[in-house]
Amino acid sequence: MFVEMSQKKFAVYLPEELFTNIFLRLGVKSLLRCKSVCKTWLSVISNPLFVESQLHRALMTPTLLIIDYPGGYSASLWNKNLVINPFPRLVLPHIFEKCDVVSCSYNGIICLCDDNDAIYLWNPSIGEFKKLPPAARHRPRCLLRYDKVVFGYDSISDHYKVLKMVYENSKDFMRKVYLYSTNTDSWRRFEDPIMRKLNGFGQTDIVVNGVLYIKSGSGLITFDLHREVFGLVPVPGFFGKDMSNVLDFEGSVGIVFKSVGDAEGIFLWTLDDVSGRMRWTKKFRINAYPGSHLWLYCYLGAGNFYGRMVPNHSIFTHHISYDYETEKTKLYVRENVYATVKYTQTLVSLNGFELLGNMPTKSLAGKKRSRGTSID
Repeated sequence: MFVEMSQKKFAVYLPEELFTNIFLRLGVKSLLRCKSVCKTWLSVISNPLFVESQLHRALMTPTLLIIDYPGGYSASLWNKNLVINPFPRLVLPHIFEKCDVVSCSYNGIICLCDDNDAIYLWNPSIGEFKKLPPAARHRPRCLLRYDKVVFGYDSISDHYKVLKMVYENSKDFMRKVYLYSTNTDSWRRFEDPIMRKLNGFGQTDIVVNGVLYIKSGSGLITFDLHREVFGLVPVPGFFGKDMSNVLDFEGSVGIVFKSVGDAEGIFLWTLDDVSGRMRWTKKFRINAYPGSHLWLYCYLGAGNFYGRMVPNHSIFTHHISYDYETEKTKLYVRENVYATVKYTQTLVSLNGFELLGNMPTKSLAGKKRSRGTSID
């Protein structure tokens, strides 16, 4: 590979492998700039093998992405002992301002849906998105609030899938299931009696080892994304109140429960394969401000959880990070944000993706107080 240097226009030869290794150490924003330098760089960075290598490298260091409402954010700075949230953040594009973020992000792709049955896949790092085709059905608008939409990634077939579980009329006693796959770019409908067990809303669902886990009542509904088969995993009654989303903890499904009785306290439990059978295993106690009201959103790796908490003798909710290895808790400035997503910055683009014009992704770091970094 030849590189043109200054106005003297003399060429320096560098092996393409060296450029590839350099590019792999750059952020996505810098890589997008490099694509405009020359055709050779564009070819290297656009190569599917490079995109895959960048993805695998990025997955080793996930972070948390904070998405702000259009028009600014609301934060309380009354306590000087609180820490400004350090995670990357961006402003939600106006095209999505009436949407909700669905479940988790996979390979840099975020799923969103709105009250008009519109569903989008979006990679904010590269500013590209796709509106999914509508599922073929007709039903009263008043039933929309009973929808359950989940998003997952089938790593075996390399397809992204969206499940929409809905009541189609007021007489239905069980939700119908519509499954979308990026492979076919279409929906298909099927029914499963396990849908009678689905009664939970508002909790983040997660994919672990190719299986989607949906928290519902006193159990977990499972969906094998490759085989497209539902299952059910019960949660023992002695666990007590759950205090987290369904988590991916070091490759195992995890939930934080507040135990009662002799083992009173807050503990992380994981669902593990023990001698060919899936069993719940107690891992460790969560010592984040005893007596506080705690809810953990996700596990970021390296011992760190992220969530929210109302400290004892307080009425204010704060976002927190908790390191279970050191048992240290950081309270962040109380603020009103659109969404927080465990996220990886990638170059992944899907068939049908288009550029989101004029997307306001700039950092809010220009304010009087730093608000973290923008995506790079």
